[in-house]
This record gives sequence, C-alpha cells and structure tokens, in this order.
Amino acid sequence: MRLLVSSAALAAATGHSLLKPALGPGVDTQVHQAAGAECLFVNSFKLGHAADLKSHDDGPLAVDTGILACPASFTCVEDSTSSMGGRCVSLWDRDHHGYLEPYFDVQAHRALTACTFDNGTAGTKCYGVDACTGLLDVRRIECGSCNGVKACYHAARTLRLPEGACNGDGACREMDVGYVPSGSCNGFYACSYSDQMYLAEGVCNEYRACARSYRSTIHEGSCNGKRACYRINLSTIGAGSCVGEAQCSMFRGTIGSNSCTGDKIEGRGGDVGQACAYSFGLIGDDSCYEYHSCYQYPTDPIYPINVGSNSCRGYYACAFPDVVTIENDSCNGERACYRVSSDVGDMSWCDILGIVAVSLFVA
Repeated sequence: MRLLVSSAALAAATGHSLLKPALGPGVDTQVHQAAGAECLFVNSFKLGHAADLKSHDDGPLAVDTGILACPASFTCVEDSTSSMGGRCVSLWDRDHHGYLEPYFDVQAHRALTACTFDNGTAGTKCYGVDACTGLLDVRRIECGSCNGVKACYHAARTLRLPEGACNGDGACREMDVGYVPSGSCNGFYACSYSDQMYLAEGVCNEYRACARSYRSTIHEGSCNGKRACYRINLSTIGAGSCVGEAQCSMFRGTIGSNSCTGDKIEGRGGDVGQACAYSFGLIGDDSCYEYHSCYQYPTDPIYPINVGSNSCRGYYACAFPDVVTIENDSCNGERACYRVSSDVGDMSWCDILGIVAVSLFVA
C-alpha cells in the first residue's frame, strides 16, 4: 500500500517544506541520492518480506518509499541531525563474497526507534547507521540498547538484549552471543567479534573490553576497562576480577573473585594495569594486584602459573614466572617473587631473584 499525502499536509504536520519535486497523485518522490542524503521523515516504514514486495507493480525491488524521498533501493530513517528529519539508508548489503544482495526477507526497517524504559522515561534503541543491521527481529532489543554506529551489526541473528546493553560504535558488532545482560558490552567495540561467551551483568564495558574473546564465562562486575579481557580464550573470570586497563588481556585459564585488579601505579612508559595479562593457569581470590603482577611477556614462552588466594599483591609481584605454584598469602610486596622459578608455600615471600627468603608456613 502506498502512502500519498499532499505537500501542504506534510508541511502542516511536520513544519518542513518539500524542496525537491512536488508530489503528484500516484508518483513516488525517488530522488537519486546516496546513502546518508537527507530525506523527509514522516513515519517509520516497516519493510515486508520479499514475497510481499514482489506483489508491487514495479517488481521485487520496488520498496514503497512513497513520500520519504529516497530512491527505490533506499528507505528513510529518522535522524535528528537532518534538516528534513531523516536520511536515506540502503536496503542492500554485501554478502561474504562482497556481492550486493537484498536483505529485506529478514530485515526490518532499521529506523531510529523511539522506545520507553521500564521506568516510563523515553529512550531509543538501534540508533545509528547500521546499528541493528542483520538482526532477525528488533523487537527482541529492549529500550536503551544497540545504540551506536554498527552497534549490533550482524551480531547473532536471534540476539536478545535487555535495557542498557551493547551501546557504542561497534559494541557488539558480529558478536556470536545470543544474550547480553543489562549493563554489559557498552563501549567502543566492547564485545565485537566475540564468540560463545556467557556474560553476567555489568561486564565487558569500555574500549574493546572483551573484543575477540572466545568460549569464556565472565561473572558479575568483571572485565571492565580498556582491553580488560581482550581476546581471552577458554577462560572463567570470577566476580569483580580483571578490572582496569588490559588486566587480563589474552589470558587463558581460571581466575577467582576480585583478582587481577589495580591500575593506580604507573609503569616506566606511563601505562597502568596489565595484571595477569598474557598469562595462563589458575589464579585464586584476591590475588595478582597492581601493575604487571602475574604478568608475562607475550613474546616469551608462556608457562602455566598456579596462584592461591591473597597472593602476588604488589608492583611486578610474581611477574614472568616459570612453571610454579604459589600458595595462599604469599609473594606480597613490590617485586615479590619476581621471575620466580620454584614453588612457594603458604605465607611465604621471595626476593627479587625469585629465591624463597622467608617462610612462615607451619605444617
């Protein structure tokens, strides 16, 4: 069904005058504009299935843009930066070979979608160029989610989001995760390209926090910070862990609660954080605190490390370890157990050369 409204009626309803050719009876305004060109937005247009489009006189590509002033292969979406209220967006996409293909059989119109939060306040979802392109049903996206350029672009087709998830340019782009809890994956490319992840609330926020991560479980309040859990693999991160810049970047293994945190001390180059970065193994609760604790160079041979609870707390504590086990309440202090090469018992400390100097452990 084509929507035909007179220019005078449009001007009265919207406050805009048509500057392009006036509308005549039964004539679409199909100005040959590129994507991003301004158009008169009046109502969001809901695109039907390909079978429905084929019933139009002009053939399967005759998208009923009507008064929206976009070419036949475009539609008009609301845009507050446009003087006419909207901009033209292509109804075509490229497949994995780079060829253009229509996607209206699975693609609802990706307009700026006004919505209402549970508390009754107004909000938006899927706001931004290609913000929800590729999703099967934007009704599964709650208010306040998927806002940003390509925020949820070609994420899992059946993606379901509560309020307040996947906001920021590319935040969940091409992410193969079916559900992201509230307060998670917010930030520039925060969870982009991640795969088979189980995420709790309030995780993976900030720049590339969990980008390109694979088959991992992240518990509440963890992996928050720039590249905090970037490219972690086959890992489990306990609650409140890996908070700060690059703390657990490329880690593989298991981390308990409140470990691999602290980014107040600066390194020589002014960088901070990076506790547990590039390591793999088992780290207990409340361990590996501050700059480069439990850290390994990405170019060095990576040896597994087994750290108990409340251990390796301090600047460079337990950094660059060999294959070792460090028990509970041990190796705490600046450079404690630095380059440690032998096991350390409970309540022990070792010097900068990694030699056990004091042991308070009583069998």
